[in-house]
Amino acid sequence: MVTGGEQRLAVFLSPATLEIFHSIEHRHEIWKTDPFDVASLYTDAREVFHNLLERAITPPGLSSGRILLIKGESGSGKTHLLRTFRNQVHDEGKGFVGYLQMTTATGDYGRYLLTNLIDSLDQPYREHQSPESGLMRLSRAIASRCLGPGALARLRKDEEIGQEGLDALVSDAADELICRPEYAGVDLNLVRALLYLQCDDPRIKMRVLQYLRCEDLTSADRSRIGGLAPRIHDGDPGRTVEAIGRLIWSGAGRSLVMCLDQLEDIWNMDEAAVRFRKAMGAVCDLADRVPSSIVVICCLEDFYDQMREKLTNSARDRIEKDPAPIRLKSERSLDEVQQLVGRRLQYLYQQHKAPFDDSEPTFPIPPAAVARWETLPTREVLDGARKYREEAVALGRLPEVGERSPTHASTPPPPSPQPDILGLQQAWNDFRASYRGRRPEEEQEIEALLGWGIEACSDELESGHSFVTQAVEGGVEVDIRKGGQSIERLLVAVCNKSTRGGGLAGQVAKVRKEAGVRKVAIVRTTEFPSQPGSKVAEELGKVIETGGRRALLEDADCLTMLALRDFRLKHAVAPNLAVWLGSENPLSRLQVMRQVLGLDRFEPAGSVPVAPPPRNHAPVRAAPEEPAPVKAAPEKPTPLKAAPERAAPVRAAPGRPAPVRAAPERAAPFMSAAVPTSAPGPAAPSDAQAPRVLLLGKTEGITPQELTMPSDALNKHAAFLGGTGSGKTTLALGLVEQLLLQSVPVVLVDRKGDLCRYLHEKAWSEPLGDPAREQVRRRLRERVVPALYTPGGTAGRPLGITLMPTGIQDLPPDDRDEEATHAAGALGDMLGYKHHGRDQSCRAILVQALRLLASSGVPGSLEALVRFIDDQDPALVSAIGRLDTKLFTKLVQDLETFKLTNVRLLAGEGEQLDIDALLGLDGNLGPGRTRLCVVSTKFLGDSGKVLFWVAQLLIQLGRWASRRPSRSGALQAAILFDEADMYLPAVGQPATKAPMENLLRRARSAGLGLLLATQSPGDFDYRCRDNINTWMLGRITQPVAIQKMRPMLEDSRVDVAGKLAGRQVGQFFLLRNGDVSGFTSRLPAILPAQLPEEEILALARASRR
Repeated sequence: MVTGGEQRLAVFLSPATLEIFHSIEHRHEIWKTDPFDVASLYTDAREVFHNLLERAITPPGLSSGRILLIKGESGSGKTHLLRTFRNQVHDEGKGFVGYLQMTTATGDYGRYLLTNLIDSLDQPYREHQSPESGLMRLSRAIASRCLGPGALARLRKDEEIGQEGLDALVSDAADELICRPEYAGVDLNLVRALLYLQCDDPRIKMRVLQYLRCEDLTSADRSRIGGLAPRIHDGDPGRTVEAIGRLIWSGAGRSLVMCLDQLEDIWNMDEAAVRFRKAMGAVCDLADRVPSSIVVICCLEDFYDQMREKLTNSARDRIEKDPAPIRLKSERSLDEVQQLVGRRLQYLYQQHKAPFDDSEPTFPIPPAAVARWETLPTREVLDGARKYREEAVALGRLPEVGERSPTHASTPPPPSPQPDILGLQQAWNDFRASYRGRRPEEEQEIEALLGWGIEACSDELESGHSFVTQAVEGGVEVDIRKGGQSIERLLVAVCNKSTRGGGLAGQVAKVRKEAGVRKVAIVRTTEFPSQPGSKVAEELGKVIETGGRRALLEDADCLTMLALRDFRLKHAVAPNLAVWLGSENPLSRLQVMRQVLGLDRFEPAGSVPVAPPPRNHAPVRAAPEEPAPVKAAPEKPTPLKAAPERAAPVRAAPGRPAPVRAAPERAAPFMSAAVPTSAPGPAAPSDAQAPRVLLLGKTEGITPQELTMPSDALNKHAAFLGGTGSGKTTLALGLVEQLLLQSVPVVLVDRKGDLCRYLHEKAWSEPLGDPAREQVRRRLRERVVPALYTPGGTAGRPLGITLMPTGIQDLPPDDRDEEATHAAGALGDMLGYKHHGRDQSCRAILVQALRLLASSGVPGSLEALVRFIDDQDPALVSAIGRLDTKLFTKLVQDLETFKLTNVRLLAGEGEQLDIDALLGLDGNLGPGRTRLCVVSTKFLGDSGKVLFWVAQLLIQLGRWASRRPSRSGALQAAILFDEADMYLPAVGQPATKAPMENLLRRARSAGLGLLLATQSPGDFDYRCRDNINTWMLGRITQPVAIQKMRPMLEDSRVDVAGKLAGRQVGQFFLLRNGDVSGFTSRLPAILPAQLPEEEILALARASRR
């Protein structure tokens, strides 16, 4: 029997397997997920960016943008970080990213920014899930906010509407939208242009893209988009970028993130200082004009340090403050070396189905060889690993120390001089940015352009493949060759007919018939329809099932092909053209080419073209780039010192948080200390206008005073941190009881079973020995109606859940997709799927399946999901692209197994999860009564099942919050999560993390306060702190936990970190906006205590009555 180690060794030694030890990041890879993510690298930069992004998208957002400067040596990982940031923003649906390289001699940075932004928005928003571009996603979000389902269907499919009717529909919808207060200042014509993108007409889409790019339009062009006048004046491109950024924030509640790379390429140009000042001036102007935007600048450290003196003081301050610049190091520790090498090997083994052993992550490379790479830059680490593997492959076994294969034994000749291609790269960037060629409209014209581009791809591939094309009946025939031998024949056809009247379905069917034995590649310039059960979905599904492909030709890719065709003619005699083509890959990196030709087969994930030659920049020590981590969870708190949403002191920049030490101006103090004038215990407000306050306890010092805070401050959430026995739960329950007496319903999510005592009769009758507490208990008994649920415990009061919340089909498309994605993530975790290899493909299919079900209004049950996948619905087959449909069988089997082994988890028995019912807002409580709901998760089983169930609860809470905005800003309800570190951990991505982060952002607008308590503060994710404004810290003795909290505490005037270990039971620090108060908490009327499971079930049964 072959052992796991023997399988891994065979894969490692095989010359036919993937090349995994490359270190160069190429431009087109920015838009792809990174399979070689090392989460522990550059946590400081990731955390700063995460913090900026959360501040930007959390209402009310930022009144102006922020600039993050990242400096480092050559190859220190700057481009990889931009790839990380882009993937984080898009994977989490928090914004839209534009990427541009500053290898340009342009004098019009506004147009250069616009061209690259539109090109970026034309890329797939989430390539691994859907081909939908960022621009279409933005268009869809805007349309969903001003058009009802009927009007939107007419806009997309009604061919009888006519041009006049279409123009009127778009104009009326845009006018209605900008009349809303939240859209004040939004560009009306931009809204109209984006609405036209929803039309299923490639001719209209082409004109919209020309308009967005500020190109001239003929009168006939204008007539197709409602007479919109072209923006062709100086300054229009910059104003268009601003308008897009404002719309992204106002219309979608997201952030525009602009990533500027390779700024140092300005160094070798004439008037470098002037160009640098103009570029930075454009960046600062963009950030000043676009609310909640983020601009990330990456450049060589030496270059920036020399050029910064050319900037004005105000520009330097704008770039270097809030936040401070990040400096990247390149040398790797031994642990980082092991992770870099091990992660790549893990990916290699997974792709070839060899088991990976966590205890030997770098096997079969000997530990001594790995140790030699310690302190080396990343590129040299990866080069060392690559050379070791090459030697092993050449020998057919692992080499001995110092041994070289015969093919490598001789002294290598000196390297031939590399041609300088920077000039061609700059010329191409400028040529592409300014290109205004006429786009082809007719299908045959588009096919001719694709045929040219496919053949030209042959000049860029190092795999030895070439492509020969010829125009034939029905499209373009492509002969794919390797070594002069034909290995595959394709029929590439442009199918741009409308879906109306079965036009597109008939066109696809005709192409399939004409293709014969050739595989089919269907290309469109507008989105493919995805309606389950439709005729066109069935035809596209047949294409995919027979090994065919489909691809979307976006405007950016079309322009790139047109521009490159002219550029190659212009530079045909350039001696470096072939080298530049092989290095830049301007065609083979295009999404449409990779999809049509299946180029990932020839250059699989992990292989890249030859690295470009060194550039002659400012004199700095060369250091490598390193692979970009994707969506990493940092392991230490973000170092930002600014706390969100604090009152700004005099002279503070608009929209910028004030320094922590500044004395904030408040109309009413958040926390106040006053001599008590009445008996302890919260009193109900005397009238509806009286502010509600919570009594926390008594301050410390010679003259203790009552410490209070407004109840509505919990809209912005609170965290209770302390070790076991510190009193954090009793403190939280004391506040919960006061909220109940103020008619605020509360849900307690109880993991251990010690919060169920509110249902125990003895807790309401035992003597307390404290008149004040007994008075509170009497008032609670009169007003509070407790309920206890035991999901998973059928002998108690079970609470069933569905995969997706009821009414999800009525949500705006972005919100609907986000909730379907969360649900798919939770289900994928329960199925044990990892985030790579076949498991990642299964997750992607789950996402598409749930999205399609949600959009079609099909109930989100497990049975419906299984049936949808098992039937291999053509819409689903079409939506997953080139993923293997054989995975459907695996998914169905896994889902059926899950259903059989988790009957109680998704139980149809008992009551179904309903947030209104949990909060007592369903009309079943009498007047003056308030609901206290305890949900005991003890009976769900292991932690995986608890996380799955709580994830569904969080998704439902998010849906509830979106339907119940709090117009007055008053607190409407509160949810207490005990052991919150389980749901929001510092390390890992459980099913609860994304919906919890989403709820922390959204809940405040609904007046829903989240109270998070944990006895393991070292395991809690402090990156969420921008969305939690109140922190209560009790006794914490673990040094690691205190160390992780230090950045949050360092600006306090009190040495909180040094005093946490010495706190007594019930002693806490209250922190907010840098203000600190030590206090001793009050005891609640009902103390927590563990109850036996049988008693909890009995109490739950009794609470049904």
